[in-house]
Amino acid sequence: MPNPVLHTVFPAGGQAGTSVIVAVDGTGLDGLRDIRSTIPRLTVKKIDAKRFSLDIPAGTPTGVYDLRAVGLHGMSSPRAFFVGNHAETAELEPNDTFETAQLVPLDAVINGRIEKPGDVDCYKFTAKAGQRVVLECWAERMDSNLCAVLEVNDGAGKRLEVSRGYAGVDRVRIEIQDVDGKPIPGSRLGDALELYGDSLEQTAFWTAGSDVSKLAGQAVRLRFVLRDADVYAFQFQGQKGQK
Repeated sequence: MPNPVLHTVFPAGGQAGTSVIVAVDGTGLDGLRDIRSTIPRLTVKKIDAKRFSLDIPAGTPTGVYDLRAVGLHGMSSPRAFFVGNHAETAELEPNDTFETAQLVPLDAVINGRIEKPGDVDCYKFTAKAGQRVVLECWAERMDSNLCAVLEVNDGAGKRLEVSRGYAGVDRVRIEIQDVDGKPIPGSRLGDALELYGDSLEQTAFWTAGSDVSKLAGQAVRLRFVLRDADVYAFQFQGQKGQK
């Protein structure tokens, strides 16, 4: 009997409170009939042989969940599926050059994939002077084998910054919890942006920003999740007069 293996799920994520149509592919997936997931209360509807509609409940905590396909040969191996709180859009080809770059909004997730060897995907957005924009390319963190290179260029095509595989170096994410260990909305692990480097002295950011003033006066717990890192000490610095 074939061993069902799920190779790809596209798109690899969806926004909480919305429906998303995913296409699955793999080996030993004959007679697909259902999708199983660790997403609580997920509703699944089969569309055709390899496509399913997923209704993600509103309020689903952001983060990475497992998806598995179910068919004649049983349940497949899992693939990662990210549930977020931002609007999502799909890559539109052709977008291989600056001239054909796809216009995308800020505060959004773009679901793309490499269609051929050497494929390049270009996107453009509008920002204001002084505005802080965070760009992240998730590949390895979504079970992908892609070694991605992220470049930022100005309107004339001049390279401003380039990021080559920082997901492979020391990194940490921070979750803020209440005193009972329950993640605080907006500061959950899935909302946290990764900090990189061998020695970190940086401001922690979540998808909604870095302002945690709403928690002033509250007792909280901090959860640090590290990857490829050795920790010798955490140092906390407060303002004068703080306890």
